[in-house]
Amino acid sequence: MLFEAFEQTEIGKKFQQGTGLGLAISRKYVQLMGGDITVTTTPDVGSTFAFDVQIALTCPREIPINQIKSQIRALAPSEKVYRILVVDDSKESRILLVKILTSLGFEVNEATNGSEAIANWESWQPHLIFMDMRMPVMDGYEATRIIKAREIGHGTANTSRRFPKLKQLVSSGSQYLAEELTDSVEGEVLKVVCKESSATETTGVIENDTSGASTWRSRLPKALAPLYDFSRTMPDRPNTNTIIIALTASAFEEERQKILSIGCDDFIRKPFKQEVLLEKLSKHLGLKYTNQVETTNTVVVDQAAQIFVSVAELLGHLSQMSPEWLQQIHYAAASCSDELILELLKQIPSDNAQVFQVLRDLANNYQFEKIMELTTTNLE
Repeated sequence: MLFEAFEQTEIGKKFQQGTGLGLAISRKYVQLMGGDITVTTTPDVGSTFAFDVQIALTCPREIPINQIKSQIRALAPSEKVYRILVVDDSKESRILLVKILTSLGFEVNEATNGSEAIANWESWQPHLIFMDMRMPVMDGYEATRIIKAREIGHGTANTSRRFPKLKQLVSSGSQYLAEELTDSVEGEVLKVVCKESSATETTGVIENDTSGASTWRSRLPKALAPLYDFSRTMPDRPNTNTIIIALTASAFEEERQKILSIGCDDFIRKPFKQEVLLEKLSKHLGLKYTNQVETTNTVVVDQAAQIFVSVAELLGHLSQMSPEWLQQIHYAAASCSDELILELLKQIPSDNAQVFQVLRDLANNYQFEKIMELTTTNLE
């Protein structure tokens, strides 16, 4: 049962994380490579998963690595400062997003659940929210519904404040309006109300006198029109809606439809690439970036990295560094701090430049897990 799709342990169900597909997919991969995966469990201690497959070492120069086509440095100078809210219960996910966004010039706030997201939205009014869908306390689905509903409420309140006599008109039902309307914009809206009415008796008209004032010359139709979308009569009204982009690990089309149906403007599947993140920001905020350096796909991390014919050789060079230094690099990678990693790399001796270049490229491409894996092996 443990390796069946969508099956979870009691602990997994308790924390409401994952979809129950990890072990099923892992077992399928192992079987495709001619092996199988097994599990042994000791109550109150833990479980050990193991598998055996036949593999052969390869040369790093034969491993293709896709680099981004353009290196984005910052927002264009003409762009204003945008406020971005990152909502995710995973600290590591928030650190990565915040690191990418702040390095480009965005103002960033964080929230760990839906309730905090709503509070931040109310007080800070971000231009865009990256919303994780599965979180404790309140998930991203509920938070998005509440935010979008309140935006609609705010829009209705703003319309009422701008057209106070329309509110009086709608609430009065079939009462007639005897006073003059001196606001030309309100008069224009009233024309629309009459035009949209399905009633056959429509005798009310609005005329402008020589002074420019609008006057109600006749009586309103006995049957008032249904509520009209006044936003269509206000093309100059600024768009105050916050863009919400969902973050989800689900690859199912049904999940995508559900996310969009609750009000999300777009979604990004985890794990995501940096260029996908930046493309979404550009699409929804209409912003532009600067200092784009065009690059091409290459088959190696760096030309100097070709010196290492195996991972074992790279590990051998890393073992020449002190355990304290390796521990610092490992901690910096676990913290997703590329700046700290690059600072520590300056301590590598010049005769070990190949290690410097490999780790530098891994840090610049946010390959923190790979750096952790390499340093963990040496620490052990």
